[in-house]
Amino acid sequence: MLLLGLTVLFVIFPFIEQQQWHSPLRPLMFPVAAVLGALFIWWDLRYLRRGRDPVVNLRLFGIPSYRNGVLLGMVYFAGFTGVFFIYAQALQEGLGYSALLSGVATLPFAIGSGASAALSGKVVTAFGRPMVVIGAALVLLGALSMAWAAHVVTGRGLGWAMALPMLVAGIGSGLVISPNITLTVAEVPVAQAGVAGGIQQTAQRVGSAAGIAITGSVFYGVLQTTARGGRPNFGEALVHGMLVVAAFVAAAMVLGIIEVVGLRVRARTQRRR
Repeated sequence: MLLLGLTVLFVIFPFIEQQQWHSPLRPLMFPVAAVLGALFIWWDLRYLRRGRDPVVNLRLFGIPSYRNGVLLGMVYFAGFTGVFFIYAQALQEGLGYSALLSGVATLPFAIGSGASAALSGKVVTAFGRPMVVIGAALVLLGALSMAWAAHVVTGRGLGWAMALPMLVAGIGSGLVISPNITLTVAEVPVAQAGVAGGIQQTAQRVGSAAGIAITGSVFYGVLQTTARGGRPNFGEALVHGMLVVAAFVAAAMVLGIIEVVGLRVRARTQRRR
């Protein structure tokens, strides 16, 4: 537990403190995390070989649906969580929205996500992983539409221009998160369900921290560049940030497609046997 906790800490902390901590020691935390992670894997496997129950049963990653689902969730969370961070910064710092109005501007995402999540939970076992791929495609469409809206609309009407893309992305997100969690643990032995769920949640938190840091770095990098010529351009920064979000979501969608193809190949192989 100590090795795993320190590994996660040394991965997440440099991302969280990226804007405040500029010491050269910060990047060094990543190789330390790699060493700690290697030690954790060695200890975990050693514990398992001795016939004991480790904190994380690494044999879980031998289940393709679980391994691929955890990776998909981590990459997806790296994308969609960054949306709210840079959008709030652009609305409040760039356009003078209050915190309340900034929150209201994200309501379409919440409404779409809540509605589609309620529906997807009832049909996820019937549609399977293709539902996650369709959801990721909708989120990708929404992110690209938000980038386009931020490029075209430069005034306080940006919140209205973002409403429909936010709704589309929210509907897609509801088809991704809960169904992916369900499908990821579907083939996990019941005795390992708690551990499997914990690993999945940890991966999502790591993805969120990394995604917000990377998206935020691009956002503030563009702001600093445009500020040299006068007033910082929050619209342009938001466009670039949304494109980073879209790249993460596209990667998650590709992982979902790979899993769908893999499932069909495995099913075909089993039928031949």
